[in-house]
Amino acid sequence: MVESDSSFSINAETVALPSGFLQVRDLFILSGGTKYALTYMTPPQMDQIKGSSTSGMPVAYTIIGDNFRFAPTPDSTYTGTLNYYKSFDALSDSNTTNYILTNHPAIYLYGSLYHAANFLGGVEPARLQQWQGMYTTALERLERNDREDQFSGSPLQIRSDVTVASSFQDTTKVTNNNT
Repeated sequence: MVESDSSFSINAETVALPSGFLQVRDLFILSGGTKYALTYMTPPQMDQIKGSSTSGMPVAYTIIGDNFRFAPTPDSTYTGTLNYYKSFDALSDSNTTNYILTNHPAIYLYGSLYHAANFLGGVEPARLQQWQGMYTTALERLERNDREDQFSGSPLQIRSDVTVASSFQDTTKVTNNNT
């Protein structure tokens, strides 16, 4: 899993997800020099509030299939900024490397040796165990580096560069008819 940044136009209720998309990390709209954080809603929550909202600057989103869905429906074109997790690009003749091959080649080396030895057979158990251990160590190193990258940096602080649109708050209330 790799982190990626993307800017895109939000000019309709639905906008296609970027290729290789796995999960949102942050999603913002830039409007008038201000950065607004969009709130995630489940598809059923979005359906409940869509009937009461018309159009305007989107303040919420959900994901349906291969698309973002925004509420309210954009009344003009907005710039969205997305920080997200994406899948690794497959290796091919035109794409000869990826993050793992460049930064953690031992995963490919020892993973290939271990799995090939299991498939072909006839390899000493001690050698097989050695390759499995080296493969496991390489995977653990990747996971540790990913955690360190994800949570490294300066201490948490209150952010003043993000505004949450409050006009949408009233439309997100759901009444409970059972009481």
